[in-house]
Amino acid sequence: MKKIILLILVIAISGFVYAGDSKNVGTVVEEPPAGSGVFPPDGDIDWNAYIDTRPSEILTKISVGSFYNAAFGMCAINVGNFSTPWVAGETLVWDFSWQGSPAVSFAMVLTCGGDPQYNMTPVTLPVELSSFTATFMDSYTLIRWSTASETDVLGFNIYRSTEDEYSTSAQINIEHIPGHGSTTEPQDYEFQDIDQLIYETTYYYWLESVNFGGSSNVYGAIEYTPENGQGGFEEDFENNMLMNQPNPFSSVTTISYAIKGMLKSEPVKISIYNTLGQLILEDVAKGGEYQFDASELPTGVYFYKLETESYNNIKKMMIIR
Repeated sequence: MKKIILLILVIAISGFVYAGDSKNVGTVVEEPPAGSGVFPPDGDIDWNAYIDTRPSEILTKISVGSFYNAAFGMCAINVGNFSTPWVAGETLVWDFSWQGSPAVSFAMVLTCGGDPQYNMTPVTLPVELSSFTATFMDSYTLIRWSTASETDVLGFNIYRSTEDEYSTSAQINIEHIPGHGSTTEPQDYEFQDIDQLIYETTYYYWLESVNFGGSSNVYGAIEYTPENGQGGFEEDFENNMLMNQPNPFSSVTTISYAIKGMLKSEPVKISIYNTLGQLILEDVAKGGEYQFDASELPTGVYFYKLETESYNNIKKMMIIR
């Protein structure tokens, strides 16, 4: 039976410091911030941990076997609690964030050592991320990130969800954002999320780095909640609203609408077109939402049109397999 492995790190105000012995992962070295001896409070610390080949299986600070001790600045996580047991040679990625400071990632190769010990060897992630933010810019959400270094990075992808769960997210960029290969120089990136988001709804963004060899690493999530006057659609029939979520999507998306002066019970006409202008589907929707099943359509850009006697609008959506 595979033994449970407990990985331990020590935190400093200025950053996270790996403090485990490579042969005995139970060793903890206390390193309080210089001159302070005070570690961040529990509420300021958060983390996600996953095996790099299974980023959808995530352990967090509140997972069974995980804890943070603010008195000693100690983080611990029970890797044995992943739903899929890890095997020797796999890499654990541990993404930390704490209030007021950039997120930091650690990666460790999980290899069996002499019984009853395990080895935990720190490895370098392809991207050393120094910032990752989302900001509303008049008519779109601007996603920015900066790297301190990159190793064999082909490019980046952005994922978004209304749930704090990577497995529920969808890629929102059409093509990957080109990286800088291998560099130790700081690099700045940005991406415009042009989808209209809903007011007072929290969105989560993840950043994926893709390497030339085909492997990838995921960073995040960061939270963004558009407020009235800060971008997004208000769910109120006093204002027109037309959007679909998720977008892009792989099989099913929900087209949501609200037309000023109309009741939910009133029917509206919805039409779907491809980029050649060919009509794919025509239907009638009620209740403010329409479920569109595109499982039999190929990958590509499509358009949906909503029509009433007083309203006519067209929006773009994307199917990605």
